[in-house]
Amino acid sequence: MAIPKTYEWNNNGTKQGDRLPKALSGDYVKIDERSFDDLLSQMAEYAKRLVYFDDNMNQSGDWTEFFKDVYDYDKHELKKDHIEALSEAGDMPPHMALMMAFLKMFEVQQHNLNTLTERHLQFYYKDILGFKPREGENGKATVFFEPVKNAPEVFIPQGTLFDAGKDANGKPITYRSVRDVTVNLMKVTETKRLPIESAEKADFGLIITHPSLPFLENEDKQLVSTSSDKLNITFGKDNIVITVNDSKDLSILSELMTGSLSIKVTNSKNFVMENAQGALANQTGAMPFGTQPQKGDFFTINVPHFSGSTINEVYDHWSNSPSITKSDKKSKLTLNGDLDWETYNTQLKNYIDFLKGSSDVAATMPEPPKAPSLAAPITIDYTIPISDHQKQYFSPFGTRVVDGETTTEITQMLEKQALCLKLEGLQEACVLTLHFEMNPFKFKLDGKYGENVPVWHYYTTNGWTALADTDIISDTTNRFRRSGIVQLQISDALVKAAKKGTASYLWLMVEANTSSNPFEAFEAVRAQAVEVELDPQSEGQMETGGALPANTIVKTKTSIKGIKKIEQLYVGEEGRKDETNDRFYARVSEKLRHKGRAWNGWDYERLILERFPQIASVKCLSCYNCEAEGGRMEPGHVTLLAVPDLQSIPQDDELRPTIGKNLEHEITGYISQRAPSFVKPHVTSPTYKEAKVHCEIILREGLTDINYYTNLINSQLIRFFAPWTSPETPEIEFRTNQNESHVQAFIENLDCVDHFHEFKLTIGDQDIDCGMPLQPDDITSITTSAKQHEIKVLTNHFRNE
Repeated sequence: MAIPKTYEWNNNGTKQGDRLPKALSGDYVKIDERSFDDLLSQMAEYAKRLVYFDDNMNQSGDWTEFFKDVYDYDKHELKKDHIEALSEAGDMPPHMALMMAFLKMFEVQQHNLNTLTERHLQFYYKDILGFKPREGENGKATVFFEPVKNAPEVFIPQGTLFDAGKDANGKPITYRSVRDVTVNLMKVTETKRLPIESAEKADFGLIITHPSLPFLENEDKQLVSTSSDKLNITFGKDNIVITVNDSKDLSILSELMTGSLSIKVTNSKNFVMENAQGALANQTGAMPFGTQPQKGDFFTINVPHFSGSTINEVYDHWSNSPSITKSDKKSKLTLNGDLDWETYNTQLKNYIDFLKGSSDVAATMPEPPKAPSLAAPITIDYTIPISDHQKQYFSPFGTRVVDGETTTEITQMLEKQALCLKLEGLQEACVLTLHFEMNPFKFKLDGKYGENVPVWHYYTTNGWTALADTDIISDTTNRFRRSGIVQLQISDALVKAAKKGTASYLWLMVEANTSSNPFEAFEAVRAQAVEVELDPQSEGQMETGGALPANTIVKTKTSIKGIKKIEQLYVGEEGRKDETNDRFYARVSEKLRHKGRAWNGWDYERLILERFPQIASVKCLSCYNCEAEGGRMEPGHVTLLAVPDLQSIPQDDELRPTIGKNLEHEITGYISQRAPSFVKPHVTSPTYKEAKVHCEIILREGLTDINYYTNLINSQLIRFFAPWTSPETPEIEFRTNQNESHVQAFIENLDCVDHFHEFKLTIGDQDIDCGMPLQPDDITSITTSAKQHEIKVLTNHFRNE
């Protein structure tokens, strides 16, 4: 559905500064608006009309002589410089000094008279309606403790006082803890975010054990697997370690766990050969059937440490090879030789007869018959099957025997949205406090997360086990939407799970039941934390609404035994300033109109601006669904575009300021409670379409530093398209009345520019023609500047050449 241009452009939203009606301003109507200068000038002019008359009733002078020192009757204006000089010199005529003293005293009564309308407004708002200005408050801060090494637990009660420096008058400022905290030796030594995006090769894998492995140390062996090219396989003396080459191949581990595995050994010589006469040497020239074999002779290959294995092949290494038959029985391979016995016996008889001299056949000595011998040592190939109980799965969280739940755990590593924490120093049951630092500008969350509660788990040899709801004592992170503290009860079961041989550590996991990962915003976590607030009995005072700077608190008012160090690593939360008269009048007048309910765009915008002072402006788009593909007009939907106050919400990218997903969610929840039940509100930051200039600029005569002026012109264009990047112009406008010709005029008026050529302007992927406004077609977009414009700068000298 096409959206009319007027609908796009005419609504510029509401700014915080636009909320107060001019009629409610204290100086909007003054009963006596005359200033000191006005009164003095009026009296001087009036003196011309005070004339004297003689006895004949003829005019004989006036009072102007009294004012000639302070008033120029020819120019009809005060002699301000002369008045100032007389005052400084103390040479003011007495009558004028008395006159000015009177006017100064009159100013007091005049001020009281002029505040009558404001006092009437305060009487109506405060006394009749009962509204009161809101008092400001100071934000909280987070303090971390470091205990003395090997110290027992240290209990720090609620209300413990901390030194926060001194105020402007030199008086000490005191903060106090808001809850009890027990400081122990536990600390977070490692964190991992799920799903796994990049894992070290040794982080996830299988450990395979088998009684035969010690005998295979020097063998040529390999693990039989269909995915061996994606595995990192290491054969140790007592085990085989398999790790995946890339975290995306974690699913291969599941296949290895459930599938059959075996070890294939090739060209092995690690066995014992025997025949009827005893042990045989496995070497070239050895005669395994003896020097004079007889029919039925045999030899055996014994591989006792490969019991249950299957010997696949014996290679032919025979000289004068017999016909060999094999008989496998457990770990023994029997090889029966079958020669051409008739030929063999004839050759043997002839050879013996010749040696005895009784041979009638051979004229020369015949060749002696050769018994079967080895032309090369015998090697064998065999396969060793691996049973399921010989497989162990390992991960950063620990090692466990492969079972039916292990493959499920690997699947979770690939799909689960979670944050895992490794805790060390756990000794006994206690309460653990964890502070999570979250970056609101990296917060990515869908609406489903607000309906679910994060689930905590701890890791044992049987996998992940859910913590009981009663073990989560408190959570000030608002389900990990903001920085805050989580308190957990560490039970005896968790302490037992942390004992792993000589090591002592525990893995905790907090899982988000959502398809989007709130832990994208996670930056740091630290144990042994407590929130502190300004002590009401503090001798020193702080201005309300400010945030306590980082590293302000480093000690308590009285030392605590067992505590080595106290730190305040992060800037505290911003509080709320005392409500000024103007904000009070704006809030009350708005509430008298909308009565806390959102019915039209005016209500939506002002409800949000009042509740969230960190929002600079809001634009309400009625009957518009920004979440629909491409955005569309749709009854029952309201889209609210919120722009942040750049002084209150720091930005990662000042050219595209946003309020962050966390604040979007808070505003949505707030306004949903005040909107009609049939309305679906959508709160989002505006999108930004990039304006980019393409042109060739010729510098003025004598300017030669091309690099300098290229950067200068680029920065000036950034200020033009995104004026909020300048401290002098902090506000962001949803729409602009400027067009393409204004950009050209701006460039031409730069001091360093002589003229330009080949000018072209684009906003997003749209070319802006002459006279077209600098306004994106998208109703939810604001024009911003490209970080780097395509500017070719030339000097006049180069151009002339």
